[in-house]
Amino acid sequence: MMYCSRQKLFNIAAAIAILLVITIPLQIVLPANSLTDDENSGLDETGTLEDIGINMRGYYTAQTQNRDPSKEVFPHDYYDQSFKILSNSGINFVRYLFFWEAYEKNPSLFLQELKTVAKTADKWNVSVVYTSDNYATSSYLDPTYGYGFPLFLFDSNTFPKGSGGGFRPHNIEAKLWWTKLWDRSLKSINGTDAWTLQANFLKKIVSTVDKNKSTMGYEILNEPHIYSSDQWKKIGDFNTFIVKQLRSMTDKLIFYDRQVPSDLYGYLNASAQNIAKMAPSNNTNVIFKGTIFTSPRSGSYTENRLHTYQEAANLADVPLCLCEFSVRGVGAGLVRESKVILSTENLFQVIQKLEELGAWGLGIWIWDYKARVNDNFNLVSIINGTLIPTENTKHINNTISMIQSGNSNQTNQTTDDTIYPVGNITNVLVENKTNSSSLPTTLTVNSSNFTDKLKIKGEAFDVGSGIKNVYVRIDNGTYVLANQTNHGDWLNWDASYPLSHIQNDTFTVKLEDNAGNIEYVAGHWKPISQYGLVQISEKVPKSALDYFIDIIRDFFF
Repeated sequence: MMYCSRQKLFNIAAAIAILLVITIPLQIVLPANSLTDDENSGLDETGTLEDIGINMRGYYTAQTQNRDPSKEVFPHDYYDQSFKILSNSGINFVRYLFFWEAYEKNPSLFLQELKTVAKTADKWNVSVVYTSDNYATSSYLDPTYGYGFPLFLFDSNTFPKGSGGGFRPHNIEAKLWWTKLWDRSLKSINGTDAWTLQANFLKKIVSTVDKNKSTMGYEILNEPHIYSSDQWKKIGDFNTFIVKQLRSMTDKLIFYDRQVPSDLYGYLNASAQNIAKMAPSNNTNVIFKGTIFTSPRSGSYTENRLHTYQEAANLADVPLCLCEFSVRGVGAGLVRESKVILSTENLFQVIQKLEELGAWGLGIWIWDYKARVNDNFNLVSIINGTLIPTENTKHINNTISMIQSGNSNQTNQTTDDTIYPVGNITNVLVENKTNSSSLPTTLTVNSSNFTDKLKIKGEAFDVGSGIKNVYVRIDNGTYVLANQTNHGDWLNWDASYPLSHIQNDTFTVKLEDNAGNIEYVAGHWKPISQYGLVQISEKVPKSALDYFIDIIRDFFF
């Protein structure tokens, strides 16, 4: 087992951060309610979160076309044991994950397993959301780890097998594939477009389980990949098309997903306003699904992400479900902690945040017959065919019991705004007497541009008490109060700042909400990481190590 001291981890984190700052050029677009009355919120009349569930995988519904089935034994009564345990634990919904390519591999076994899930969930009175899942696009592009889309959507002449299905810019083939998907130019071998094929596949799911009382709804596509800032609206068009198709068959809940990469702002300008563009135009009985795999500590980058998801949901006029949540060791395998750290405290912390934001529900990762390397992801173990809940599941049970009994004073039962505001810069222009132009790539001491001003534009929001003021400065200069683009609303703001030859290239934005929470974000307009302006330590008393750990934890999620 690999072990890193705090000093060594700090060195690793600092090196990664420096590498990002040096190597990734700034994109001046910086890094980045419509349910029916009885389904309007997962909160009860006291503001307590009621919809608490888990993620689950099965067997035939989770097969890939390029890998052999798992060698682990799948218990014959897996679902009956599972739903009985969940029902007795107070867990009231399951996000059931399936792969489209699993259906194409064996349609009859796939649908038969779905029927078993629905029938067993009926028996134990547990609701189910049926989710079309993918990771790294498909087992075709990533034969080792990928799953999701079926083989007939990949032309081997354009997309070589094994060429990689990730969501970063260097994943060239995956970028081309997803771009064609959003442009609706991706077609199967027989010429049918992928949107229609996806809708037809999901209709098969609906026709199989919609009549079951346990069926809560359907999730269109887990974590769509985005590669350019012009794709936000295209994903919204895709979701609109799918919702329209499914509404001909069902009026149950439909979930749509946040994007990957999950970074805020950056070269994709992943702002709350852009994320909201992914919502379908028909938002009746529609829910936005978010994901975090780190505890949203006060003032952390993870809290910023959760806050941004809720603001995006509010802008789209839909509820938010944090339907994938857990905690993990530091980074993508940099440190593997031997102890389980998904605790009752962690769960209360995220529930507090969700209740304060007014979110719909929480789904915890993952109930699977295959064990995960990260112990925090294991909700069940199987010994001689018997399913045994892990300590993680016991934490969930304890949390639910304490909430239901009213014996806990740890959940947030006040209207206090404890969540830090969120904001960033979305555009910077050089302004002079004759015109405005994009920020030059270099500014020298002798440049005449120093007689001009910078026009700085940005986004700011606070779901709780609202934004009070936004300030901007360059280098260590004086803060300038920004202006609201629309009177009474800080969602869009701008400020003019004089250029000076004594300045360096550092921006700082200070965000203050009406509860007195103050957030600072800072960064450079030339060399900068793809996170854009980043939080700086003066906003909360935490160490540089804690800050870098936040960034590393979230890098792959």
